[in-house]
Amino acid sequence: SGRGQLRDAVREYQLALAYTANRDMALLCLNESGEALMQLGDYDTALKSFSQALNIDPGDVTALRLRDEVLRRRRGGN
Repeated sequence: SGRGQLRDAVREYQLALAYTANRDMALLCLNESGEALMQLGDYDTALKSFSQALNIDPGDVTALRLRDEVLRRRRGGN
């Protein structure tokens, strides 16, 4: 199912994150897993993922855009 694939993707990104020292790879893992979590409706965990990305790079455009999207969805907007 689509939800199962998203959960698998989150696990894979979290595993990759645990083993990378590469900044760009860490940002990719955090943003991609956060986006999958957002699609699953797990907004709190998605926000944590984007916050971690922004701790690495406060100007990361992807993390900023996705964080804003999560906040909008949490408020009930699409």
